[in-house]
Parts: sequence; structure tokens; C-alpha cells
Amino acid sequence: MDSAKLTEETFLRILDILKQGYLYQRSPKFFVIYAHENDKLGIKAHQKLVVDYISWFKELGFNINSDKSPYGYWPAHSSGREGQSIPGASTDVIQNQLCLLPQGWHHGTVDYVLVFQSELLTRYIQDERDCKIGERTYSEAIFDACNRYSQKSNPVRWDKVCQAVRDTQQTYSSAMGTQFHHVLTELALLGFRNSMGVKSAIPILLFDNDEEEPEWKSLLELVHMKEEEHRLFFKILPAIEKLEECFKKLKDFLENGNMKPEQYRTQREVEIFQVLQSLNAARDLWNMERPITRGTIRETLNLHCEIDRASIKRVSGTKLLTSLNDISLAVAERSSSKEKKYEERQIVPMHDLFNEIELEIGRKIRPKRVFIQGRPGVGKTTLCRRMMYDYCWDRNLREKFDLVVRVPMRKLEQFENLTDLLYNEYFQLTPRGDELAKYLNEIILKQSASNEESNVKLLLILDGLDEARQWSPEKLEKLMNRHLVLITSRSYGNDISSVNLHLEALGLNKESIEAYVGNTEIVSSHVGKAILRFIQNKVSIRDMLRVPILLDILCYSWDELQRQNVTSIATEDAKGHDLPTITSLYQAVIRTLWRKDIPRLGKADHGELVTAEIVNSVRDAARIERVVRAESNLIGEISIIMMESAQVELSEEVISETIQRLEMAGIELPLSLEQNIPKLSFIRLEHRSQRRQISFIHLTFQEFFAAQWLSEHPTQLKEYVQKYKYNHRFENVWRFVAGLFQINANDEGKQLNSFFNILEEEPRDLLGPAHQRLIMRCLNEVLPSKKTELSSPNMASNRYRSSSGAPTQMVARARPEWKNDFRVFYVDVSETNAAEHTGPRCGLA
Repeated sequence: MDSAKLTEETFLRILDILKQGYLYQRSPKFFVIYAHENDKLGIKAHQKLVVDYISWFKELGFNINSDKSPYGYWPAHSSGREGQSIPGASTDVIQNQLCLLPQGWHHGTVDYVLVFQSELLTRYIQDERDCKIGERTYSEAIFDACNRYSQKSNPVRWDKVCQAVRDTQQTYSSAMGTQFHHVLTELALLGFRNSMGVKSAIPILLFDNDEEEPEWKSLLELVHMKEEEHRLFFKILPAIEKLEECFKKLKDFLENGNMKPEQYRTQREVEIFQVLQSLNAARDLWNMERPITRGTIRETLNLHCEIDRASIKRVSGTKLLTSLNDISLAVAERSSSKEKKYEERQIVPMHDLFNEIELEIGRKIRPKRVFIQGRPGVGKTTLCRRMMYDYCWDRNLREKFDLVVRVPMRKLEQFENLTDLLYNEYFQLTPRGDELAKYLNEIILKQSASNEESNVKLLLILDGLDEARQWSPEKLEKLMNRHLVLITSRSYGNDISSVNLHLEALGLNKESIEAYVGNTEIVSSHVGKAILRFIQNKVSIRDMLRVPILLDILCYSWDELQRQNVTSIATEDAKGHDLPTITSLYQAVIRTLWRKDIPRLGKADHGELVTAEIVNSVRDAARIERVVRAESNLIGEISIIMMESAQVELSEEVISETIQRLEMAGIELPLSLEQNIPKLSFIRLEHRSQRRQISFIHLTFQEFFAAQWLSEHPTQLKEYVQKYKYNHRFENVWRFVAGLFQINANDEGKQLNSFFNILEEEPRDLLGPAHQRLIMRCLNEVLPSKKTELSSPNMASNRYRSSSGAPTQMVARARPEWKNDFRVFYVDVSETNAAEHTGPRCGLA
């Protein structure tokens, strides 16, 4: 048995298990001080060993850095914007070292310091004592430079401290020549830090030097390198010290030589499992808790951003490419101004929102309060998540704000106060998370619009204001009244007070659409070319695809749309096929996802297991849907419940209660439903604390399934329309209902006509534009078709008449444009049996 090989294998196995345990979520911030090899002196620095230790800690995800790490704890795998490399120690060593200053001086300061004292580092310390300018050594000069600012009132002028340290270093490096080494700056800063009463050093002695102990005080006992290096790795941190005992025990098994390799590996798994159980039993894995400071909050938010960025997915469930272009933001037009084309609008880059901007009207502003409005799916939430990430991690942006906090407004209704939401969103897996959430809430509420002199420069991002209307206006106004705030919304009826900049999310421009479709990581080359041919000369389709989620749906569902004869006009000579509506796109992507999910769910049809090959060979999607009829019906039932109660997250209790209610009504459902629902591709499953949170991958999917349920229950449709006709939450639902009635029309359009008749009944909005907007949006989902001729008497008797005054057949040909806060659709009104329409057009001006 190769003992050395199995020892290394055992060590790597423990590292792998620790990595899977996500210990980094509870890791404080560490900095490593060590000397680099110096061939001229020929004295050991043990640099390779230290670098190995750093790589092992980083492999586990620990927040550990050194002078070779970029200041600010940039993720190792990240890259700079626009192809720039990440600047590290080679460009600004001292900037990386300044995090050794006392906690509370800056959000980037570390919690603990690992000091690897080698023979070479000891020599450097001795040489530094002999090099003085006047009567002061370099360490004493650094101490004095920092101490000048420790007596000042808070907050410490960070820029002044940094400059003082830089000046001192420059003076002494010139005087000391080859005897100056950057590690001396780290030791000097650590000495000053310790003098402030914070004992945070963990000393590791790399050589036999029993006569002379390190002169700086430490948090823990001295760790001596007489121990074997793998065992020492586990002894450094108390959190995993028990694994050192486990490793020693396993190594003893190897040295005894009484086990075969396979027996040893089995015993190894048992021993490691028992240790991990004892670690997980402890509520707090770390003896070294982080303090309640802005720095702790920022690092927690930074970690959240990094995880959140990786979780942004396409509708297919694959990771969204970070290289994709951002949506365009344009200055909103005033209602009195002449409407401009997309290309003529004034675009404001995402990263310039809080810089000085020159508006077209000739005045310059530096916005503090920005309001972004945009249609469903245009990418507002993804934009907010991207902004929070960039302002936390981008080297050119991260110093602009001390803290950036995104509040998902749709979740507000689940909590009594903002503190509970912040805890649930960011801190529930963090030690003392309740205290951190409370402290962050206090910081936010202090940032009133009139308080420009706050010590904390905090940007508050309120994502989806329209989804929080169940919260009281007083609470919302209090939250919106911050000094620096970014608000997004579909539409919002009330004025937003003191908004400096009102923007409109236009979506993707032509170049971005073409780049997306042309990306072979998203669609194959031949499919991309077919899609580009399809949208090339179709203005209405190109406008619709400015919405990123619709573009993604089109790409992912291309094959399904081909099966439905919706997009076959991509070929030059094909004619007579319907253009896709938003409803048909969503129906296509859901059918595509069903085809993906059915084999994974282990579905059977007539006693035969349904494989991927079987699913893909079936052209008629209706036959596919019967296999998942139970799941589809349950999702519809739950969706309409969620729409009524303004909920955006499913609970497992709601799923069980809905199943129980349906079965009490005589509907027998399969036992696998509770297990299958969280597995569906249009469902997002998150593990939070002791419970699972289930939601749709996008709100529009919830709205589609609610509409599908209503279209399948026409006897209840009238009741819902009367109750929620003008409710903002149901705007998309009614649009989908109209589209589904036409797509599934087998009754010459009777249900579709009935639906429009119901819309025309009381209650009616006679004064505002709500009713016209509702009708136009629904008509936009109804394409010319012989089987769905609209002959609504109520509609014909009102505004929808031909130039001769006769009742008309109404056909909605999508020509979407934007005006103010809602989408405008012009409707061609053509007389029955007329070959071509030459009369007037009806629409919202």
C-alpha cells in the first residue's frame, strides 16, 4: 500500500468534502503575511509551502488574501470589464496591504491575519531595526503616520491615511535600498492594528526558533511548523481543528499497514463523516465571529452578488452569459413632446446613472433618485442584479458607494418590516445575521432624501415597485424617500416624489439582438441565421424581440414554433403563416420545457416509459401535454391563487392544500405531484434556512398559467374579469387569455368573442385610458384568422366602426410603439369581406 499517495488522497478528499459544506459562508476575512524567496540572501522563506496553504484555503472558498491578491477581494475567476485584466499586487502592492488597518476604518479591512514567520522574515525584521531615519525605524514611522488619524473623530479620512502610509513607504524605501521589503509594511500595519487593542494575528513559525517568540501579540497560541504540513493546515483554524485529529487517526491507520486500500478508503469515509456531523451540530462553526460593522455587511453583500450572478439563468435553465449586452435606457419623453424613433432617443449608459448627465433640454444634472420604467420581461430585475454586482466588484465602480442594497419589492408583502426581508434575502446563513440585518436597516432609514451629509454612501435599489402595492403607501413612501435610490417598475400610477431622472427601459437594440442570435453558445449557427432571416424585414417582430426574455424564448423554442407553423416564414418563399404573438411564444417555450421535463420526471404513457426520443418524435404538442396534464392543471390552480393573493412564491403547504382541495372535489391526482412540481423547468427552487422557497422563473410564466386556467374555466372567467379587470397584476393575464382563446379556437371564435363582450361590460373605466389600453393589448394577441372573426356587438356599437358606420370585423396587426407609461397598439379596422383595408385606423394617440 502506497502510504504517501493515500495520505495525499485523504487530504484532498477532506478538502473536497469541506468545499461541499460551504464553510466559506461563515468565513471571516483573512490576510496572509509571508516573505517571498530571495535568492541573493540564500535564506529559506518556505514560500511554496505558504502558497500551497493559500491555494488550499481558496479551494475551500475561504476569504483569504495576501499582497498578491487584488484589494477588495475580487473573485479569482473574474475579469475586468471590456477585456481588462484584474489589477493585482504587481500594480499597487500597498493598496492591497492597507486592509490590515484596524476594523471600522474602512469596509475593506480584514478580520484576522495569518503570519508565516520564516528564517528570511526574521532576517528582514532584524535588518529593519538597524535602518533608521533620525531616531525612527520604518515600523515606528508607519505607526506615527497612522496614529495621527486614530485620534480624529469618526469617520477616519481613509484617503488621508492611505497617502500618509504611501509617503512614509516612499521615504524609507529610498533610504533602505535593498534592505526594504514590502512585507515590512504589512508587519508595521499589523503592529499598529494590535496597538489599538485588537489581537487578531495567528502566528505560524516555519522553523526551529524556540529562543525568540514573535514580538507581536496574537489571538491564538503559536503554531509550530515542527508538525507535518497537512496536519498543520487543520490546526491553524479552530473551526476545522477536529479534522486534524481525524487526519492523524487516518494516517496512523496507514502507518500500521494492517488495511488494504479499499478497506482504508471505507474507514476514511466513516471517520470523516463522524467529524463533519459533530461540526454541523454546532450552531456557530467559527470561534472568531465577525463584528457588526459596515465592512461585514459589505462583504456579505459581495458574496451574495457573486452567488446571485452565477444563478441568473435563461429560460432553458442554462447560465446566462455575462458577456451579453445590457438593455438600453433612454430618457423618458414628456407627454407633450413629439414621439421619437428608437434610434433618436437619448440613451444613458447603465454605469453613468449617478454621474453628471447633460439632458437634451440643455441642463446638466447629477441624479440622486432615478426611476426606470419598462414593460414586463424587458430585463429590469436582471439590470438591478447586474448593477449591484458591478458596483460591488468592478474596480472602476466599487468605490463609488459604500453599500449597494437591492430590495426585491415583490417580496415585501411576505414580511412585516424591511429588517425581516433583509435577513431573509442576505443574512440568514451568516453568523449574527439578525443583528446585521437590523444594523443595515438602520443605515438605510438614516439615508433620507434631505440627509446629504451621511457618513455612509448607500445606494438603495427598489426592484419592482409596482409589485409592492399591497404595502401601505406610508411604508412605501418612507422607503422611497432615500438620498440615493434607483426604482424600477412596470408602471406606477402615483407620482414618484423628487425623481431627478426618469428613464424608460427600451430593451435590446438591433445590434444586441443580432449579437444574441449570432452567439453559437445560445443557438447553432444555422438556427441563428434562420432567426435573423425571419426577423429581418418584420418591424413588429423586431420591436417585440427587444424584450430579452421574448428573444430568449424565440431562440430556445425555435423548433417548437416550427412545428406549429408559426415561424416557417423564415424561408424566403413561404407565405401564409401566422406571425408569432407573445402568447404563442410563451405557449411554445412551455411546450419545449415540457418536452425537456417529461423524460426527467419518468413519465409513462400507456404503460411505456416516455423517453426523450419518443417526446421529440411527437409533432403534435397537445399529445405531449396530456402526459403532464396533472402537473399543468395543478400549476394553473396555484397560479390563479397566487395572482389573487399577490403572491410570488409558492410554499409546499399551498401545493398540498391545493391537491387536497382538488381531490375532495373528486379529481384523482397522482402521488408524484408534490415531488414533481419543484423539478419543473419553469419553477425556481431555493433553499433558505430550514425551508424551501418555490417560485416561477419569471412572473410572466405565473401570469400565463393563470390565464391558461381561466381559458379552461370559462364559466368562472366573467367573475374574475369583473373583479380584476383593471387590476395592474392582471394586465398580462387578460392579454394571454385573449391569445389562448384564439390559438385554441375550435368553436369559430365564440369564446374569444364572449371574452371581448365580458370586457365591454360593467364595470367600465369611462374617464381614464385603462379600458382602451386593456382592449388594445388583448387585440394585439389576436391575429387575422377566419376561425376567430370578432363580432362583438358591444365593441361594434362603440368606437370600432368602419368609415361607413357599419359594424366591423376587427383585426389586430401588431405595430407596438411606446408612449408615456404604456404600450400603444394601432388597430387596423377592416370591413367584413373587404379585400384590403383603405379606411381609418383606430388607436390610442
